[in-house]
Amino acid sequence: MFKSKKRGLAAAFAAVGLIIIAVLAWMLPYWLAGSSMAENTQITLELQSDGSILAGWTPAENCDGYVVTVTSSGGDTLFEASTVQPQCSLPDLSGSGEAELSVSTWRSFSRFGSERVRIGGAVKLKTDLEPPRLDSLEMTPDPDSKTAAFSWSGAEGDTARLSLTNGGETRIIGDYSGGGCTLSFGEGAELNMPEYGESYVFEAAAVREGENFVFYGQSAPAVTLVRDDLLGLDLNMKCDDKGHNIYELSWDETKGEGYRIQLRDSGGEWQTIAELDKTAEHSYTTGRLTPFEDFEIRILAFGENMEETIAGPESTSIRTGASAVYASVWPIVDLEMYDSAARSTVLCTVPQASCCCVIAEEGDMFLVRYDSFIGYIDSSYCLINLPDYIGHLCAYDITNSYDSLYMVHEFEIPEVTGTVVAGYENVELKEGEYLAPLLYPVAQKLIPAAQSALADGYRIKIYDSFRPNMATRSIYDLTESIIQNPLPEAPYLEDVDIEELNLPEPFEGAEAVTYYQLVTNGVYDLANFLARSGSYHNLGIAMDMTLETADTGEELEMQTRMHDLSWYSATRENNQNAYLLASYMTAAGFGGLTSEWWHFQDVDTKNELNLTNYMWSGVTSAGWHHDGKGWLYCTADGTAYRNRTIQIGGADFTFDSSGYLIENK
Repeated sequence: MFKSKKRGLAAAFAAVGLIIIAVLAWMLPYWLAGSSMAENTQITLELQSDGSILAGWTPAENCDGYVVTVTSSGGDTLFEASTVQPQCSLPDLSGSGEAELSVSTWRSFSRFGSERVRIGGAVKLKTDLEPPRLDSLEMTPDPDSKTAAFSWSGAEGDTARLSLTNGGETRIIGDYSGGGCTLSFGEGAELNMPEYGESYVFEAAAVREGENFVFYGQSAPAVTLVRDDLLGLDLNMKCDDKGHNIYELSWDETKGEGYRIQLRDSGGEWQTIAELDKTAEHSYTTGRLTPFEDFEIRILAFGENMEETIAGPESTSIRTGASAVYASVWPIVDLEMYDSAARSTVLCTVPQASCCCVIAEEGDMFLVRYDSFIGYIDSSYCLINLPDYIGHLCAYDITNSYDSLYMVHEFEIPEVTGTVVAGYENVELKEGEYLAPLLYPVAQKLIPAAQSALADGYRIKIYDSFRPNMATRSIYDLTESIIQNPLPEAPYLEDVDIEELNLPEPFEGAEAVTYYQLVTNGVYDLANFLARSGSYHNLGIAMDMTLETADTGEELEMQTRMHDLSWYSATRENNQNAYLLASYMTAAGFGGLTSEWWHFQDVDTKNELNLTNYMWSGVTSAGWHHDGKGWLYCTADGTAYRNRTIQIGGADFTFDSSGYLIENK
């Protein structure tokens, strides 16, 4: 019997075990399928264009989906749906009053081959499903601060979500309370400035907030912002001196279709030097402006009608000064070119009279461009073009280049008077524009003399500076060949009254007054007026000049015309104006000739540099030039090569349609 009881107890335990196993097999899948919404779950409701509401929430862990239920305050189910995404589209439930929205998790599990679902914990909220709304959205741009102020009003208070649509893409700017917000635009700001042709469309949606939800409702009518809305009418121009008479302008962007840069010299008319499209950079760099000139420069913005000024003009005054940079220079002797101002390594030899362009000045050395070389040459032995270097500090009329004034007291010297003198064929670049070379140390010495004259209301006018030796020899030989000839019956110019020339009686025994008699008067010789073989002009240290009034350009009356090769021009015959001219020049360290009131020379520089080489040939513009904007290469008449590739010093260089060198990148 004992054994029988023992077997019965074992069977009972086995049965209990089987029951427990069966219960576990039944319940375990259910337990393992448990899930729940997190306690801090946030629900977002967002009104859609069709009136539906997109509900979204924080994703739960360990679930396969969600059950969304909307129940009225009376307990009726208004909506129920299941979704696998943490969002669900609710129908238009406006007018339902306060309702409860419940979001529960669900997870599927398998029990004995049968698929089942377990509903998990829910998160609930109670709210009126009538969407909040904004009645209006207003925008006020402020061009001065590059900001736009937004304000709104609506039944649901003053909280709103601001969004921006641009190029078909919409992004949320932010949620704002307080009835408005201000956004800034530009570099480093909240938003970039709209590009031209681009529109920023702003919308503001009403926002209702609760403990665990946010409801984004109806938007007010959108507002549009374009670039012009953030642009004012103040140019606020800035002018920076970049050195070497080059200036950089910068200004604030304004309304309008573009910008016009204008320049005028003292007493002149405004000239447009550039027109920039509104999309261009708001900066402009001038070319090299003429030295020693008063300029005004201005900028204005124009509208669709090109003549209509929208903003400005903003202007500033500029006074330029001397600058050797970008001036044309010519070695008066063959000069070695070095790789540095320290004269370390010789790159090449620059032949006498070769046109070079100065890039920089370092001590007594010029950094120049010559042929295919860039290097340093000794500035003391260079002729520099005065119009490039000192510009309007002096006036220039190099008559030898188009209509020589050489006469003997108003009487023609055949083959000299009215001609282009040998060696001056390429000196006149265009009417009123000349090459006027002078040795650089002498040119520096000329500046204080010219400034003193200008302070008194006068301007030095230069008729000749460097004169090639071929011209000296030609003028002397041609004049000497007729020196013993009697004077012509009438002066060279028809408007000259022979009775006013104060001509002497013929020398005793002579039948008529000769050229020789007018030149010498028994005191002087032709060599007092014309060098026989070598002249200080050939060394680049002498000038022929007069004075003119600075305001009108009218020449002061002297005792004779310029280049009157006669004793009437002697300094002992000087009038008050000639003495005034001499006072300016001698005070600056120049000496003169007793036979010519117009001639001044710098013998000290000649001695310091031991100058003995009388340069034979004339100078030309054939070579490199720079106008402050780019490199050009010119022919002898000053014309730049355009739209072509040329070989210079064995290297190929290509120039564009404006004549500028296309640099290798």
